[in-house]
Amino acid sequence: MDNPLSSIWNNIAHKSKNPFLGTFALVWFARNWEAIYAVFAFEENRTIESKVEYISDHLRYNDFWQILGELGLNVLWSVGLLFITYILINATRYITNIFENRVTPRVNELSAPKRIVSSEMYQEELKKVTELEKRLEQERDEKLKARSEVESLESKVQELISTSIIGNSGLGSNSQESTSTQSTKKELEELSKQLESKLDLIYKNFGNEDIDYVLSRSLNGSSINVDDYNDEIAELIKGGFIELKESQSSSYNIYKPTKSGLFFLQTSWNMA
Repeated sequence: MDNPLSSIWNNIAHKSKNPFLGTFALVWFARNWEAIYAVFAFEENRTIESKVEYISDHLRYNDFWQILGELGLNVLWSVGLLFITYILINATRYITNIFENRVTPRVNELSAPKRIVSSEMYQEELKKVTELEKRLEQERDEKLKARSEVESLESKVQELISTSIIGNSGLGSNSQESTSTQSTKKELEELSKQLESKLDLIYKNFGNEDIDYVLSRSLNGSSINVDDYNDEIAELIKGGFIELKESQSSSYNIYKPTKSGLFFLQTSWNMA
């Protein structure tokens, strides 16, 4: 017995969720409120027959057309109420969106301008951050490439110097240089030209005086003020001339020439 009743109630609950059926029921109750009210407000001395008769008289229709007309009127009322309800819902949503998306942000901007950031400003700052990240990534790649190039040059210098020493020790009193020694000298000269070309470009960008100052102090093992010569130091490190030897403080460091840098400075460098 419980299952059929439960099924009936579940079906009624499901149907009542339909907007039209719910509205239709409300319209019918509103247009027949007297009969509904009478069910709960009959006098105590009324008999059941008189109650049924009263309700039947109130809900009795003369013919089919009257029933159809009453039904159609209820349907029209239901459709009209639904139409008005959805208009009000969307009007309310429109007003809410205006306040949330326009009025409230404007009020917040006026009342707390430093705490509120517009979407345009946010997108602009986000674009700047993205560009900075790209530049940082590009500089990181260039730094890795330069470091690899410096290591390759240092290895080549060491190899060439070793070959030169071995070649010179085997010459003895011979006046004519061997083919191996001549090749070594040629490669050393080529390497010196490459480093000289790099240094000329650095001179052009930063000036001779500051670059010579950093190079001379690096050769002597003296400390350098990083705040005053930060760009020059960075460019010389990138070019493979010097590297960090010791960090003394937040403002002063000691640098030393790299192997390739030392070879160039001792053989080809002339202070301007």
